[in-house]
Amino acid sequence: MLGFAMEIRTITESWAPLFLQNAQNNFNPKQFWTIFEIGGLIGSLVSGALVQLFYRVMSKEASRFLVANFSTFFLLLMSTWLFFDSTYYTLLAFFIGFNVYGAINPLQIRSSHLFLTAARFSPVAQ
Repeated sequence: MLGFAMEIRTITESWAPLFLQNAQNNFNPKQFWTIFEIGGLIGSLVSGALVQLFYRVMSKEASRFLVANFSTFFLLLMSTWLFFDSTYYTLLAFFIGFNVYGAINPLQIRSSHLFLTAARFSPVAQ
């Protein structure tokens, strides 16, 4: 799942600005990246808060995957918006960044917990 989210992130970061630059006359790549990163920062914080909120009613793994799957779904939904209407590219950049980092954050939390668990029980650590 983390690999899929990272692939979507790479595709979005690589092709969305190029597509918008060809589709828009007044496109500013620096503004796109700034708004993208601001959306990513807010998306990371919101996804962390949602994982904590859902953790109260379900397991750790289920809450992480639920937030990651919803973020990936909304990322794909926002990406299809790019093909139909690219006039509000700053809003689009924010939502793409929000959902890209919102999907990656819970999956990286999961992978860091797996690494720490594996390191704790390895023969080298003892």
